[in-house]
Amino acid sequence: MLSKSSIRFIRSLKTGKFRETSGLFIAEGTKTVLDLLESSLAIHSIYATQDWIARYSDHLGKAADRWSTITEKEMKAVSALVTPQDVLALVEIPDSVLVPSALAGELILMLDEIRDPGNLGTIIRTADWFGIRHLLCSTGCVDAYNPKVVQSSMGSLARVHVHSIVLKDFLDLHNPGLTVYGCLLDGMDIHQVPLGKTGIILLGNESTGISPELLPYVQVRLTIPSFPPHAGISPAAPESLNAAQACSIVCYAFRS
Repeated sequence: MLSKSSIRFIRSLKTGKFRETSGLFIAEGTKTVLDLLESSLAIHSIYATQDWIARYSDHLGKAADRWSTITEKEMKAVSALVTPQDVLALVEIPDSVLVPSALAGELILMLDEIRDPGNLGTIIRTADWFGIRHLLCSTGCVDAYNPKVVQSSMGSLARVHVHSIVLKDFLDLHNPGLTVYGCLLDGMDIHQVPLGKTGIILLGNESTGISPELLPYVQVRLTIPSFPPHAGISPAAPESLNAAQACSIVCYAFRS
């Protein structure tokens, strides 16, 4: 049975301030928790229904002595989801030290002011799919360990390193010789541009695009053309793709 203090503590982790002070984040759902159990991330504790434990006890591994059974009512009390799952884990936020020299020869995603948790979670999942291991997020991005981001990433946080940094400082001082590709509405058709196997893909805010202070660092301006090409002229046509959609298409183009 969960104590009132335990319920308050788990609930507090829905807030960034308490995630920062405790060094823990919430992960919910079978796939997400099982992926994290198989990763290098440290599991603080697992709370699950009796049925879940009976089914997945053989998968607990490093958390074999860190689980507790709770009722569905208790799960509802602590879950960050509208529809609670059968398992919730508290996971230690990794000490993600960025070593710029380790990025040389890599394809990297750089995210400028991505505010929507669903978008960031999907971008993390996309990075995992395309073998991109490092995301460089501006300090204005939504917290990667926000429960909604964790849920949307579907376990990919176990394999992708997310770094929160001042992007301009990195580009000024630490970029290890990588070409910066910026995704912009006035860029060149991505199908017509030779793309390298390495580089930095810079994606901007969902509404305002790439920050003006970062535009001078963009060496190759890319765009994803609409079909038909004049679609953007119609008032009923979308002005642009959202950040997660654009990320998927651009990553596919780089990996093709």
